[in-house]
Amino acid sequence: MSTKLKDTIIDMDKWIHEYSMINDLKDILERHEIIGLNHIKLVDAVLKEQIINTQGMKLFKNLSPVLHETLADHYRVPIKHKEPRYSIYVKPDYKRIFLEEKLPPFIQSRLTMAKAACERILPDNELYEVGMYIYRGNGMGDVAWRASESMYIVVMDKHELNDLCGEKFY
Repeated sequence: MSTKLKDTIIDMDKWIHEYSMINDLKDILERHEIIGLNHIKLVDAVLKEQIINTQGMKLFKNLSPVLHETLADHYRVPIKHKEPRYSIYVKPDYKRIFLEEKLPPFIQSRLTMAKAACERILPDNELYEVGMYIYRGNGMGDVAWRASESMYIVVMDKHELNDLCGEKFY
């Protein structure tokens, strides 16, 4: 593996959080003059480096909210559902865990909408972190969507997110 590719893989985590769309990622790669590599293969290699593969399920490192691309002061917040718990990733290296009946009402209603609007459920082992934050029509892009069997993205304003954090963070 070339040094340039290794450096790209190391920096990719920062890029993914700065830019949420694949086209933006391609533009970044071109701006950084990564030449002679097929962009699809490079992105695939980088994503594989960012994921820990355990028992057939891709687990993600450092899940955290990402600024919504079109709504000011709103965040796309990842939520993992593993029966009977919901883990809400409210900031880097920090998550809140709730039983379904104890979820805040605004999250319950948004998850219900995401589940109802979901047409196709992506298996967990096909989901990459960068793909999770991109709305692909399985829900409502400004409310919530289902990213895979167990992963959801819920859109929250900064006040809702701060309440879940227990402190002012965003």
